[in-house]
Amino acid sequence: RRIAFEAWRRGLGIFAALRAHDARRAVAQHNDFLFAELGIDRTEAEAECRRIFAMIGLARAADDSIRYLALAALKVAGFRPASILELGTANGETTACLAALFEPAVVHTVELPDDDPIFRRFHGAGADRSDAAARLDRSNIRAHRVNTAFLCGLGLPDFDLIWLVAPDSYAAMNSATSGAFVLSESYLY
Repeated sequence: RRIAFEAWRRGLGIFAALRAHDARRAVAQHNDFLFAELGIDRTEAEAECRRIFAMIGLARAADDSIRYLALAALKVAGFRPASILELGTANGETTACLAALFEPAVVHTVELPDDDPIFRRFHGAGADRSDAAARLDRSNIRAHRVNTAFLCGLGLPDFDLIWLVAPDSYAAMNSATSGAFVLSESYLY
């Protein structure tokens, strides 16, 4: 399935002239079809976001990002993945949400190693990963520090859900099971 939605980050650029509250409402309305497609009410996804954010200690509003609402909507709609792949761990916030939302699913999160030239280009030499380390300390998270070019060599399972953040990560879709959801900053497949 392919369901397109505007990412909140992109929405901020589109609605920069509007007040933040108006921009958030406009982007939310643009994405409301997602909840209808899944047969749930948006408020159910927002409630699930608030529950998960409180559980993992994340100080965010439930409507802060369509990515969290989309993931919560999948959970509320009854989606139960066994294995999840996230490419682009960053600070581990989305990783922690995935692990809490879909427990007991195993979340494999992949981030570039510090010495990778691509990582250094985008994050600099002294990127602070201390927050990420604490967020990744869950029994159902497996963190991998490798360039996605070497993903096939990790012996990872097939995945029911793939979250793509890394710009070079589209090759990971080959690891999706039949009927899997693949989310990125711009599209939900």
